[in-house]
Parts: sequence; C-alpha cells; structure tokens
Amino acid sequence: MIEFIKKNPIVIYTSGIILLVLALLINLGAVNIFLGVDEATRAIVALEMMISDNFVTPTINGEFYYNKPPLFNWILAGFFSLFGTSEFVMRLPTVISLIGFAFTIYFFVSKELGKKTGIIAAFAFVTFGRLLFWETFFAYIDTTFSWAVYTGLMFMFYFYRKNKPYHLFIVSYLFMAIAFMLKGLPAIVFQGITLLTLFISEKKTRQLFSLPHVVGGMVFIILVGGYYLIYHQYNSLENVFATLWGETTQRTVVNQGWWSTLKHLFEFPYEMTYHYAPWTFLIIFTFIKGFWKTTLKNKFLKFNLLVFLFNIIPYWTSPDVYPKYIMMLMPMLLTVYIYFFLQNREKQGNLSKVFESILMAASVILTFGWFAMLFIDKFDEVNLILIKVLILVALTGLFSFLYFKIKSQRIVIFAIILIIARIGFDWFIWPLRAPQFEEHEANALTVAEITGDESVFYYHVPMLQYGASFYMGKAKHDIIRKEGFKPMLNTYYIMDNVGLAKIQNNHQYIKMYFQYPNVEDGRNLNLIKILD
Repeated sequence: MIEFIKKNPIVIYTSGIILLVLALLINLGAVNIFLGVDEATRAIVALEMMISDNFVTPTINGEFYYNKPPLFNWILAGFFSLFGTSEFVMRLPTVISLIGFAFTIYFFVSKELGKKTGIIAAFAFVTFGRLLFWETFFAYIDTTFSWAVYTGLMFMFYFYRKNKPYHLFIVSYLFMAIAFMLKGLPAIVFQGITLLTLFISEKKTRQLFSLPHVVGGMVFIILVGGYYLIYHQYNSLENVFATLWGETTQRTVVNQGWWSTLKHLFEFPYEMTYHYAPWTFLIIFTFIKGFWKTTLKNKFLKFNLLVFLFNIIPYWTSPDVYPKYIMMLMPMLLTVYIYFFLQNREKQGNLSKVFESILMAASVILTFGWFAMLFIDKFDEVNLILIKVLILVALTGLFSFLYFKIKSQRIVIFAIILIIARIGFDWFIWPLRAPQFEEHEANALTVAEITGDESVFYYHVPMLQYGASFYMGKAKHDIIRKEGFKPMLNTYYIMDNVGLAKIQNNHQYIKMYFQYPNVEDGRNLNLIKILD
C-alpha cells in the first residue's frame, strides 16, 4: 500500500482536497453573525439591496453606505437568491474563494517551479493558521479580495515573461478593477507598487509609459468609472471617494500617531509570524548559503520576494492593521521558502531535517492529544464525542504514519493533518461560541415578531450592531431605518434610555413593548410606540 501511494501521490492530494472541503463546511453556519462584526455589515448591505431591489447605491439601515464598493455585496446577494438567506450561505463565497485561491497558486507556481512545488505551496497556503482557524468561518471580503489581487499580480509576471505587454496591462488592470470593486483603493496601491517593482527590477521602466499601459488603464477606468457613472445618476459621488480615502488612511501614522507606529514596527513581524504559523517558520531558510544569490537569479523567485517586500511596507508602517490585510502577499513569501526548503532537503541539509522532525513531533502529539477531549468538562455535551475522537485519532494517526513513511510528501501530509485539526475545531471548539450570541438573535426576532408588518425605526441608538438589523430585516423583509427627525405617532421605535427620556419629556402616553440589551455595549434598548 505504501509503495502504491508513493508511486501515486494523487491519492494523498485527493484525500487532502476532500478533507479540506469537509473541514471548511462542517458547522460553517453554527455561529450567528454577531461574532464577526464586519460580517454583519456585509450581510445587512446585501439584504437591503435585495429588499429595495437597488443594487447600484448600497445602503445600511436605509442610509447610503460608502465604506466599500458593492461587488462583494452583489456576490452575497446572488448566493442569497440562489440558496436562501442564512449564515451558512453567506460564508460560502469565502470557502469558494479560499479553494479557488489555492488552485490559482498551484497554477502559477507549477508553471515556474514545477508541479510538486505548486502542490506544496497550495496546501501550505490553505493551512496558514489564520486562514484555517479564523478567516474561513466568516463572510469577510478579504479572502475574495486577496484572491483577485494575487491573480492580477501573477498574470502581470506571467505575461511579462511571455513578452505580451498588452496582455500584461489589460489583464492585470482587469483584476485590479475587480479588486477595487471589492475593497476600494488598496487595489490601486498593490497594482502601482508591483508595476514599479517589476519594471524597475528588470530595468524596463519605459514600459510604464507605453501605449499598452494606457490601454490597460482605460480598461480599469471604463469598468470602475462606468459603475460610478451609473451610481451618480442616483446619488452624489461627493462622499464616495472621500470615504474610500478615509478607509485607506485611517490605519496609518496620519491618524494613529508616531508612538503607535514605532511600537507597531517592532510588533508586526512577530504578530504576522504567529498568525500565519506554522509555515512562517520556513523563514529559517533565509540563512542558508546562497539564498539571495539564487533568488535574484531566478526571475520568478525574485518577483515574488521583491513584490512581497515592497508591498508589505505600507502595512508594516501602519499601526492599525489586521493579518488578513496581507493575505494576498503570503503565498509569494511562501513560494520562495518552499523552493529553498525543497532544495535543502534534496541536499539532505540539516535545516530541512530539523524542520521535518518538528512537524513529526507535532503530528504525534496531536494524534494522542485528541483523547484529552474526553476528559474536558466543557465538551461533555458534544454529540457522539467518543466516535468523533476516535475518527480524529484514526485520521491523524494514519497521516502521521504516512508522514513517517513517505518523505517526499511530508509538507503536504502535515498540511492534511492540520486540515484534520480544523475538523476537530469544527466539532469541539466552534459550536461553543454559539450560545453567547443566541440571545441577541432571539431578541432581534422578538422585535420582528412584535412589530409584524409595521415598519420599525431606530431612534437615538449610537453604536448599532448590524447583526440585529439583519435578523429583523430578514424576518420582516423590510429595511430597519434610522429616524433622524421628530418621531411619529403610532410608529415602532427602538431607542436607548437617553432617547426614551427625550421622548418622555415631550409625550405623556408611551407604550413599552419590549426591552433588551444592545449587542455592542449592553445598554438597555426599548421598543416603544408614542400614542399621544
């Protein structure tokens, strides 16, 4: 059997893909949208598009939403229309984007460095800790955005190598347009830095001022400008680009100050190493002999490393950033280090032996570590706990055995072991986070039930959590708007105690229907009607 698998590694790869799909889907919808704040924002904007049948000018609580362009909301609305409106469905685009991203990495890396390196890079990417155990649980823009950015940058190099300047600029600006419509100005930053990096490093800066570049730029202007031209027919553009600019600069030294920036300069490398473990520890291969010389000689390795280094600067110098913001850059760094890991292993170098030994130890510990779940009190109510533990032990043990026996596939096999760990996370850890947010969903549905077909408005409620608006709007098929003026009689309003006090100063007869805590800060919210 071992010899058969050695000769047919497709068995390992197929098993890994199947397990990955299962791992990403198990309990995907178990936790409601109150945990991921950004997720609630994406969901409510998409829902309001569907309710209003307005896909041009996004709104949130009935007010124009300027923070992000609409493409991801269009994607969510499409999934809602096809498969229904649920937490599981809204997170499917993230899962699909991650898998598509991995295949894209395989496509480009295998063309330059061989299929084996491409496969390893793809499996390692999907098992970055931050992605496998956090980002893929939520309907966030960043995985889809990162996929679009990475694809555009890789096509830039791909067509440069083929000496096809029109293809280079047109295709890369096409993907830049897609990325812009997902998240705005960061797409332009990635495109600009990468174009400069590529052509300066190759000493061909004239191409930056060529007709193909103009044509590529026109593709972006036509696609993005076309949308905003239509948008302008319904709403002024005055606030759109100012908000997008603010979204980009708010995390920089301009708004965060020098002390936060200096502190971030030291913390950033350690934080990113932690969040993108375990594969960030491949950085030890920087210190092998000939690293820089080999990298700079190989055009693909040079492109990946230089693009990573120059694009990371804005994030390294901006204090308020999250690990997901550099997701599109991590495959580039990963590609370089996997190449040197494989080179070192072929030469039977000590670094690769040490690294593989550490992974082997981790595999063994994880295999037997699953038994601990049987003795931890908070897991007592997990259904079929013994069967689940035995499945995890059997799968982890099997692939640990294969890791020991099939040296040529060790990185992929360890990645599969991490995927199995995600299944364990799905079964044991993730469902425990659901109860703490169920109250908020229940309260929102209670408001929807009480108000029925009548409209309900927010009045004097700062720090809104959009998850409540989503559940109310979904149940009522209505937009939960804000009242910015004088409240009307015989109309439902949600307000905090400060707002209630203002109403009580001007009205004698007020009927209280329901009281519940606000999600963000726990303060009391009141569902009322003014009767006089």
